[in-house]
Amino acid sequence: MTRRGSIWGFLIAVLLLFIWATWFSRLYVDLLWFQSVNLPSVFWISLRSQWAVTLVAGLLFGFLTYLNLWFTRPALEELSQEIVPPEIHEWATARRLRFLLLLVALVVALISGLALGQEWLTVLRHLKGVPFGGEPDPVFGQDVGFYIFHLPFYELLYSSFVTLIFFNFLLAAGAYLVGGYIHFFSGRFQIHPRARAHLGFLVGLYFLLKAVGYWLSAYRLLFSTRGVAFGASYTDLHAMLPALRILSVVALLAALAAFYNLVRPGLRLLGGAVAALAVLSVALGNVWPYLLQEFVVKPNEIVRETPYIARNIAFTRRAFALDRIQQQFFPAELNLTAADVTLDNPTIQNVRLWDWEITDKIYQQLQGLRSYYRFDQMDVDRYVIGGELRQVLIAAREIDYNLLPGQTWVNLHLKYTHGYGVAASPAARVDRDGFPVFWVKDVPPVSEVPELTITRPEIYYGEQTNTYAIVNTAEDEFDYPKGESNAYTRYEGTGGVPVGSLFHRLVFALREQNYNILFSSSILPESRALIYRNVVERAQRIAPFLVYEKNPYIVVDQGRLFWILDAYTVSDSFPYSAPYDGINYIRNSVKVTVDAYNGDIRFYVAEDEPIIETYRRIFPDLFQPLSAMPESLRAHIRYPEYLFTLQGDAYARYHMTDPQVFYNSEDMWQVAREVSGTGGSQPVAPYYAILELPGADRPEFILLRPYTPLRRTNMVAWLGARSDGDHYGHMIAFLFPKEKTVLGPQQVESNINSTPEISQSLTLWNQQGSQVTRGNLLVIPIKDSILYVEPLYLQGADSPLPRLQRVIVAYASRVAMAPTLEEALALIFGGEGTLPPQEGLDQQANMLALVQRAQQLYTEAEEALRAGDFALYGAKIKELGVVLNRLQELAGSAPPPGQP
Repeated sequence: MTRRGSIWGFLIAVLLLFIWATWFSRLYVDLLWFQSVNLPSVFWISLRSQWAVTLVAGLLFGFLTYLNLWFTRPALEELSQEIVPPEIHEWATARRLRFLLLLVALVVALISGLALGQEWLTVLRHLKGVPFGGEPDPVFGQDVGFYIFHLPFYELLYSSFVTLIFFNFLLAAGAYLVGGYIHFFSGRFQIHPRARAHLGFLVGLYFLLKAVGYWLSAYRLLFSTRGVAFGASYTDLHAMLPALRILSVVALLAALAAFYNLVRPGLRLLGGAVAALAVLSVALGNVWPYLLQEFVVKPNEIVRETPYIARNIAFTRRAFALDRIQQQFFPAELNLTAADVTLDNPTIQNVRLWDWEITDKIYQQLQGLRSYYRFDQMDVDRYVIGGELRQVLIAAREIDYNLLPGQTWVNLHLKYTHGYGVAASPAARVDRDGFPVFWVKDVPPVSEVPELTITRPEIYYGEQTNTYAIVNTAEDEFDYPKGESNAYTRYEGTGGVPVGSLFHRLVFALREQNYNILFSSSILPESRALIYRNVVERAQRIAPFLVYEKNPYIVVDQGRLFWILDAYTVSDSFPYSAPYDGINYIRNSVKVTVDAYNGDIRFYVAEDEPIIETYRRIFPDLFQPLSAMPESLRAHIRYPEYLFTLQGDAYARYHMTDPQVFYNSEDMWQVAREVSGTGGSQPVAPYYAILELPGADRPEFILLRPYTPLRRTNMVAWLGARSDGDHYGHMIAFLFPKEKTVLGPQQVESNINSTPEISQSLTLWNQQGSQVTRGNLLVIPIKDSILYVEPLYLQGADSPLPRLQRVIVAYASRVAMAPTLEEALALIFGGEGTLPPQEGLDQQANMLALVQRAQQLYTEAEEALRAGDFALYGAKIKELGVVLNRLQELAGSAPPPGQP
């Protein structure tokens, strides 16, 4: 071997060693990590299963490829005799040929094994699949589990073997071509009998598989989009299904013809079968279904498609659990009294006056404390405070590592290792400056209510922790800012993997491709590396077969911080079920909790259903029953927004159960729309509220969303999902009377815009250089009525902080705006009694509230003048003018005393 060859060999060996070492380091660190979270069985089951599938597939496909090439050996031997010098012995030539064939087979084995090894879960789901039970599919009588667990496995086998046969055909044909067994002579191809028999056998195998493929394709008709509803339609079952059966038989005949040619050479029979298959594929697979659809189905579509529409309705409702939604009549009366809307009412007490985006800005400015702290997501939850259920906005104070001033390795991984505490405020309270009232604030956390006391505020695992941290090093960890200096700490938790020994440092350095880990003098024998610190990534690493909510939410529980993450089992293979967001089956089967300090992660089964039961069979140590979750944490689980959104989108159409009504879209709904903060139009997002449902004996945490008829603005229903206690997961659709008009959000927004004092105030504020942001219009069911509340936020031109400036309340056709919710309610309902039907009494209540508001504005203007704040003084005087003008209008239209 030459010197240059030796160098290249050495470099290749080093490269292969480096690739293997990197792979081993990732595998070994993952094993340590799975052990650290007490789930080593998940690691070993996943690894053994993947390797088993890789090995079996690789050996099988490699052996078949080698066997296929072995039949081409005579042609290759003749070729080698022509190109190999005569001085080389025949046995050496044969050995080299065998080595070449073996090398090609090994390459095929490696590629196919690695590719099919990624499908290990498909294999395990097939082996461990749990039947769904219930109604089987109406066409083939198969359990739904067949389509979700078994059909994907059969299709995987089919596609894999078709690919193998096609590739081996090309290999064999190429071998015979270069070996001279196939050549062009006298204007035609000459094929050696051995080559003809070999290739004919492969063609026969291909058509045999094709027959199986046509048979399997019939099951996919249940996911057809040809008809007016998702699933097998009239044309699919009366044209495509017979066509696929016929094509399957013809493909089988073509396979038999190919095998027959092995004993009776000749292409006439095989050619005829192939031609028939090609012609019938076009005629039966395209032309006949088109003719049937156009001339038989479309002229009588409703009659032909009714039974298939009914199937689509039934299976879609079942797949999205819409058949569990309880429908209840909601009268939408106008009989609320002042006593119904006092602050003693839990619903009024918890009206959310703070939108997420606005609150996030305020939290960031008032509680960010340092430039690198970030509140990633505002969460909505409920806590029992002072014996009462209160809706709370809460967000975690985490470090945004992109904003750290010193982007050194020590800072990123050893010094700034964790976020610190949360900020929390009641959703319905406002301080005198127009900001939230903080129940938890500052660092160390100051809790204004004992129920939110935090004793372990450090957040090592969160939503923004996307990098590893090494703790218990020679470097003290930054804990929190403390005046002009900082407070420091050391990690006392149990999370992480060991990196103290030289071996572990080397392995971890290879994994992270960072030599600092190997050479840093700060890493001590007791040091540990915290990895997979992002909550969603942490869960995905353990159970990648689940689909996760994008945003986990943080919970204060007994002084510690926990993340709760919703996980779903989903499928796109539920027969006859219409897909939404790419899936046609979903269940919120799992609740995941993560300790923000230790990183302890638990998977709790929230709903027993076949897919999660299958995974429990595969991973028996992974899941726990929901009853095993601590009761204090279980009090914070909530109905997830993603599931609710999908179900709501489906229910807007699939609340119609009559096929004819469904076909004509006679009662189609859409999500109600509202005015966005910038003045445009947007769908009302699902939102949480504390409500006392009709017939309930206590307030509950509800996720709800209003709906209107398609292309109309009046409200037709609202959909609610319950989150508390034994009622968790129950959904109710409250239907409004069809004989009366219930105002939708857009109609209420129109009434707001046409109210003179409101439109004048908005114009005035905008002219002063301030930015007015309209909050979400909340549709709030109270007793048998609907109340509408919309907060208004004002942000000065020179201020980064928006403030709650006004609260707008609408009830029936009446609209009122005031500095507080209580004052706005007083403008609507007066001091007592029911909603006054007399115009005069209505005006008197408004006039009284306006007089009180005028007095308040005058007092505030005088205080601003004394303080020398002339800008504020001018704003108050202008607003006072608006109030006085409105008062004058009401006084001019009020009836004389004593007259009705």
